[in-house]
Amino acid sequence: MPHAEQLPMKLCSAFPLLPSIFVIVTLLPLALADLNSDKQALLSFAAAVPHGRKLNWNLTTPICTSWVGITCTLDGTRVLALRLPGVGLTGPIPTNSLGKLDALRNLSLRSNLLNGILPSDIPSLPSL
Repeated sequence: MPHAEQLPMKLCSAFPLLPSIFVIVTLLPLALADLNSDKQALLSFAAAVPHGRKLNWNLTTPICTSWVGITCTLDGTRVLALRLPGVGLTGPIPTNSLGKLDALRNLSLRSNLLNGILPSDIPSLPSL
């Protein structure tokens, strides 16, 4: 059992870790929430826009490693790119779907049959 004078020393040596632990505990749920938000936006897009090829997007598969056309950040917390050239997408892009991917840097939907007006939330994406 440590002496009474050793206990404060051990607490002081652990103190520098407390801010780091606090940041991790605070930010991890936010990062997971952002990826979940990205997942919901993409599922909304896939449900609203008919497509010829199966995308294999669903709630149970990991978005960053299993979803066709998706590239995530290295830490797997956000969707950075959506590339779906020639998958048979038809019709208009719905508002409040792809425009919610606020970390998106690359969007490629070429060689599809999309039509209509580009929703205003897509050009407003900060990194696109």
